[in-house]
Amino acid sequence: MRGIDEVREMLIRGEKSVETFIGEVLERIEQNRDYNAYITINTEGALERARQLDQKLSRGEELGSLFGVPISFKDNIMTEGIRTTCASKMLEHFVPPFQATVVERALAEDAVLIGKTNMDEFAMGGSSETSYFGPSKNPLDPTLVPGGSSSGAAVSLKLGESVVSIGSDTGGSVRQPASYCSLLGFLPSYGMISRHGVASMSNTLDQVGILANSVVDITKVFQIIGGNDPKDATSVPINQLTFNLGELDPSKIKVGILKDLSGYHCDPVVVKDYERAIERLRELGVQLIEVEMDLYRYLSPTYSVVCTAEVGSNMSKYDGLRYGYQCEDYEGLDELYEKTRAEGFREETQRRIAVGMFYLGSEYEVELYRKALKVREKIRRWVQQLFTELDFLMTPSAVRLPYPLGLDADTLSTLSSGDFHVLANLTGRCAISVPMNEGIGGSVQIMADRMDDGRLLSFADAFYRGIK
Repeated sequence: MRGIDEVREMLIRGEKSVETFIGEVLERIEQNRDYNAYITINTEGALERARQLDQKLSRGEELGSLFGVPISFKDNIMTEGIRTTCASKMLEHFVPPFQATVVERALAEDAVLIGKTNMDEFAMGGSSETSYFGPSKNPLDPTLVPGGSSSGAAVSLKLGESVVSIGSDTGGSVRQPASYCSLLGFLPSYGMISRHGVASMSNTLDQVGILANSVVDITKVFQIIGGNDPKDATSVPINQLTFNLGELDPSKIKVGILKDLSGYHCDPVVVKDYERAIERLRELGVQLIEVEMDLYRYLSPTYSVVCTAEVGSNMSKYDGLRYGYQCEDYEGLDELYEKTRAEGFREETQRRIAVGMFYLGSEYEVELYRKALKVREKIRRWVQQLFTELDFLMTPSAVRLPYPLGLDADTLSTLSSGDFHVLANLTGRCAISVPMNEGIGGSVQIMADRMDDGRLLSFADAFYRGIK
């Protein structure tokens, strides 16, 4: 699939009508149904939108910067009039009456909403196997998991069923599937992209992320959907994002690299590709500084406690009364709650809710949550100090390679694959996963200080152009 500018220019030149082009994309989606990238395909809506854009072009009107570009949205992002399920039976038939801000902003620039992508149920999982609608398959090898929780987002992009895909990232949910499917996956600094209209999993960790085939496309979309939103209280007070790629002098850049990967349980291929990435940094002429992550062993436990506690609180609204699934046979309110949630949520979601409520359910467990918050603050201060000495930190992205579908039911193992990912979420920093191969292999994560998103994208662009 071509990039944003190539698609836009092709359509403006009249090589194809928007309707013809979108029709071809929809045909591709149908041909690839077995990969299960989408929960809802916006066939009629996308074609009608395409016809409207063709008319707009014929009238000589000003065209948006995403004119005719098909974009897929993760199915926890609200789309007015289009089913949004969070990959759960609980919301199987839910149709939102409003639009998420990121969708509004993309459509305002003449994008085409091509469909809603598959995901782990309520974004709880790292393989797509917790989806009520069945797992997605990895386009590089359909016997393997594509990663998660933004699984369908990565699959749709890799199969050429979208030009850009928008997902959410709470602890690597954009970066891990990007790594597993050999794509770029970007997590912005906390608050840089509005979360209005995105189903909440963990309030202090959730972010909207972008998957694309180039840093140029990520940057373009980021500048469109990012920036201040009065509807999101955590939104940054920046009305317009303006970044120019290619303005960094590599000789003045300091990049932190890990001194030794032996203690991080990385797959040998991941280690080999990380070493290749370090060689690429040397080619760029940057200053390399070895870093020891003394707090690494605390990342996964801290993330797990904070995230599941917030999950337990956020999921309480799915009670069978206000909206969503409701069990048919029950006696009394307690049985309604119990049966609705038991039938409406899958096992992994139930487990995380239960663990989260355990942490919040009594004075002793609340103390554990408080301790996790204190450790999180310690991690944040360590990272803050780190970026007084460094411009960027480069680590492996996912520490393991994609594994066979149906093989791995070990939740802790799946979560530990993204330990480097959660560092950015816990501290509100920006990060991007960059693939080192066209096929299955390792990826690296490049992380920058908070609000340093523009410089991160510039550096990632220079780094990636030397790999391809």
